[in-house]
Amino acid sequence: MGKYKRILFIGLILILVLGVGAFLFFHFKGKGEAPPIVAKVERGEIQRLLSFSGSVSHINQIDLAPKVSGRVGEILVKVGDRVEQGQELLKIEIPDLEYQISQAQLNLNSAILRLKQLQEGPSPEEKRVLELSVEKAQQDLEKAQENYQRVLETTTYTSSVAENAVKIAERRLEEAKENLELTKMSVSQSIDIAQLSVDQASEDVENSPTQALKDQAERKLELAKEQLEAQKLAGEQQIKMAESQVRSAEDALDQAKQNLEQKTLANRDLVAQAESTLQSAEMALKIAQAQLDQRLAIQSETSLELQKTAIEQTQLTLNNLLKQKEDSLIRSPAPGIVGSLSVKVGDPVMVNTPILSLVDLDLLEIQANIPEVNIGLLRPSMEATVRADAFPDLEFKATLSYFNPLASVSQGVVNYIAHFDLEKAAMGLLKPGMTVELEIVVEKSSNTLIIPRPALHQEDQGDFVYVWDGKQMELRKVKTGIQNEIQVEIKEGLKEGEEVVLSLKSATFSFSSTPFSAQTP
Repeated sequence: MGKYKRILFIGLILILVLGVGAFLFFHFKGKGEAPPIVAKVERGEIQRLLSFSGSVSHINQIDLAPKVSGRVGEILVKVGDRVEQGQELLKIEIPDLEYQISQAQLNLNSAILRLKQLQEGPSPEEKRVLELSVEKAQQDLEKAQENYQRVLETTTYTSSVAENAVKIAERRLEEAKENLELTKMSVSQSIDIAQLSVDQASEDVENSPTQALKDQAERKLELAKEQLEAQKLAGEQQIKMAESQVRSAEDALDQAKQNLEQKTLANRDLVAQAESTLQSAEMALKIAQAQLDQRLAIQSETSLELQKTAIEQTQLTLNNLLKQKEDSLIRSPAPGIVGSLSVKVGDPVMVNTPILSLVDLDLLEIQANIPEVNIGLLRPSMEATVRADAFPDLEFKATLSYFNPLASVSQGVVNYIAHFDLEKAAMGLLKPGMTVELEIVVEKSSNTLIIPRPALHQEDQGDFVYVWDGKQMELRKVKTGIQNEIQVEIKEGLKEGEEVVLSLKSATFSFSSTPFSAQTP
């Protein structure tokens, strides 16, 4: 029974009670007594209701998180859009992904071709190409060997020439130094001889007996002195020339040494280059020969299995890259409405970090806090009547689905959250977050005796009513059943049609029995 219907029913009861009371009041007014207000025991239906508040929420919310890392490249929806299953929602850009896919595809194609070649063996054309490669590699090796030998010979010769030039320069320097020493000795001797002539001429001048001999000796002395000076000048020139020859020989030796050092370095580079060319040619020949031998050899099962494994690994790499490409496009897993979107174009995103949510407004439920004292009255599949302030003229139906197993405590009251499935008719009207009122019939009895709730008196000894027979009241013990705010079910103690007292205006009436202290209510 709805809230508004209950209010109407209570009003009718009050009108009935007041009407009956007024009738009895005026009926007994002439007798000077105030009649009681009574109601008849009737047969009908009674039910007990539980009322509580709840809120509408959506059952399905899907939080979508990327399966790959990257940056948001394109957003194809906005909050509030209704989307279908499989619809594209958002694209993520992964750097170099397309290049990696193309490379992986090339590697796979090469691995497959290699397996085919191993299985089929070389064709005559391929065999001839491989043989030509070996022949060319052999020719290149021979040329490299010849060049290496030639370089060795040339560098050996040029090094020998440079070394001989140094030796010659050293020898010429020694000769120049020896010549300088000899020149110095020769000049010294010549000067000594000229000095002796001067000395002898001086003695002759002093010892001349006659003037004529003295004059003659003086002329010889002057001539000897001139010869001495001439000899000194000539000696100096000879020594300077010999010293110049020494310096020239030293310069020539330095130049020869520098030339030898330069030639040695240059020859070393030439030899290293020729040696490197020779090694490259040897390696090229080995590779060409190995390729030919490998293609000509009968392939074993092991080599074929290894190649097949290589294909599987390459295929796995390609599949992983293609999966990344597929995962870079986020699609809707189910129909729904975009509830939230936390990124914009260009934002970085990480794996398993939610960025978008979908809700299904076609699947709503009601959640309500049920006090623990009422849990025993409720069970799954019970039907509830639902009312919302947004639709005051409408009633909806909901079915109790389940209780949360964990309780919540608020201000000392233990509650359990109950979940109610809404009927389809409510899906298009009620919205998540709305507050609603629910009523559930927890007890119900039909074709049973019913009295108004105010007629029942509950004492320690049990439940009692006052029965009015028109003259006096009888206090009678009863056995009750279902009770609600308005009515009480009577299982024993009353008969249909009897009247029970709802209210007394005075205490002047007598009682036919007094099972407990006789006090009028």
